[in-house]
Amino acid sequence: MRLLDELVTLRVRFTTDVQRIAFGGRRLEGIRAGSVLEVPAWVADVLGEARLAEVVDEVGLQQLYQLLVRERRGAEPVQLPEGFYPKVRRALSRAQREEAQRIENVLRDVVNLRLSKLIPAALKSPDPEWIRNLTPEERLLFEDLKARIREFYSSVLEVRGRG
Repeated sequence: MRLLDELVTLRVRFTTDVQRIAFGGRRLEGIRAGSVLEVPAWVADVLGEARLAEVVDEVGLQQLYQLLVRERRGAEPVQLPEGFYPKVRRALSRAQREEAQRIENVLRDVVNLRLSKLIPAALKSPDPEWIRNLTPEERLLFEDLKARIREFYSSVLEVRGRG
């Protein structure tokens, strides 16, 4: 799952003019302070450490609370922002101890609600729209659960010596 973290892109706002920057085979020139670009997470980290840019789309505590409310209201999982789990892990790693604890608590509630919807759905064949609301990580879990449930049914229902 951490592999998905490497694929996440983040929007950054440049805090200073940058004449030239190259990363991952891309080369950008003439970037003005205030410009917003989408870059791989590792590039966002490098730019942040160099104080050239700041991330503008991290998942914060307020957004998590809003998601929790929406998740509680619906029978289906709500659509999460792209790269949700890697962005939350990133926010957790950067937060101070007290803030990190609050983020972790709300995230746990969101995940538990989503799992309480995902697990029963693995027993049935939900609407494709329902599956579209899952994150890539959740989709992997969902497909794995479905496969294991099928295997279990096969092993339980297998009758030997019939005939």
